[in-house]
Amino acid sequence: VTPAAEEIEGFAEPYRDIDVAATEMGSIACVDVKEGDRVRAGQVLARLDESVLQASLEIAAAEMAAHGRLDSALAELRVQADLLQKLEGLRERNFANPQEVQRTLSEKEIAQARVQSVREDLAVKALEHKRLQTQLERRRICSPIDGIVTRICKDPGEFVSPSDPVVVKVVQLDPLLVVFSVPTGRARQISASQTVRVQIETADPPCDGVVEFVSPTGDPQSGTTRVRVRVPNDQERLPSGMSCRLLLPTESNSVAAAAR
Repeated sequence: VTPAAEEIEGFAEPYRDIDVAATEMGSIACVDVKEGDRVRAGQVLARLDESVLQASLEIAAAEMAAHGRLDSALAELRVQADLLQKLEGLRERNFANPQEVQRTLSEKEIAQARVQSVREDLAVKALEHKRLQTQLERRRICSPIDGIVTRICKDPGEFVSPSDPVVVKVVQLDPLLVVFSVPTGRARQISASQTVRVQIETADPPCDGVVEFVSPTGDPQSGTTRVRVRVPNDQERLPSGMSCRLLLPTESNSVAAAAR
């Protein structure tokens, strides 16, 4: 005989319900998904207009790849280094003026500084290219989770602003989340990670759920405490919004079970 159980009503909701927002301002260039599409974490959902940034990125890439100034500076450094080496050899045989050697040494140091300056400039251009790449990526709105698109909030051509940044809504339906308002006395007998029995409206028999959270504070007006339970939803067969019941053994049965 199945022991009597206290039943507490609740409703299933998506485990995650995320308003995916753009992090930049701009007009929507395209929306790559439609309502009902299943998406993966990291998948591009929509894109802001990228034309200006794309052009700037191409310019930065060309500047970063332009090594003419560096090649010229290196060639000048080699010339000065070779000349200095020859003059020092002549000076050892007293065929070179010390002032001329010193002047060539200074020219070599200037050439070295010019090479270093060009290299630093190229490093800055590489950082600028990386910055533009990051900005370009930020104009692509990606899904943070595996889930289902339930709403498209912006169409191509619409403007995204800081006051209205949401572009797509994505929900995660596996698992489902059920929030129960449990009498505070019973809630004290429940702990996080505990397995509980949950009866879902159209599912038979009851399934096992896992308690994710028991609120440390109760509602004094209703005398209840909020308890969140995670319920498996393989292949997302169960829609959210369904009525659920948390099946808790009656206190008499709990006492009897503890006595055994």
